[in-house]
Amino acid sequence: LRQELEQTSQSSGGLTEELSDNQAKLRTARSEVDALRASGEAESSLAAQLSEQNVILQGEAVRAKADIEWQEALAQQVLAAQQAQHASDLETALGEQTKQHAADREQAIAANTDQLKQQMQAEAQKYMTAVTEQARVAVVAPHERI
Repeated sequence: LRQELEQTSQSSGGLTEELSDNQAKLRTARSEVDALRASGEAESSLAAQLSEQNVILQGEAVRAKADIEWQEALAQQVLAAQQAQHASDLETALGEQTKQHAADREQAIAANTDQLKQQMQAEAQKYMTAVTEQARVAVVAPHERI
């Protein structure tokens, strides 16, 4: 009976050691499980943060696209306004150039008209002088012949 008691005691000592080892392993396993849970929670939190960031970035991308479209539309309006202003400036310049050309032409016509008047007056003066001379000769000549 003593022998059995000693064997049981030795067996129980071995079992106690084994139990102690198993308890240490269990604590280690629980620590690892807790670490994995914490890691899983961290991953889950990180995934939620990434998802939130993704939503924010998508919103910013939509706003950026809308801003770009608005800027393009504004640029087209500015370009159209510039083209209209340029066309208006060209039309104004052409109108002024046409007026100046017409004024220059009128001045040239007036100068030519004055020159023609002077030439006609000179020709008329020559003609009148010639006619007067012929009339004098016609009137005086018969008297001189007698």
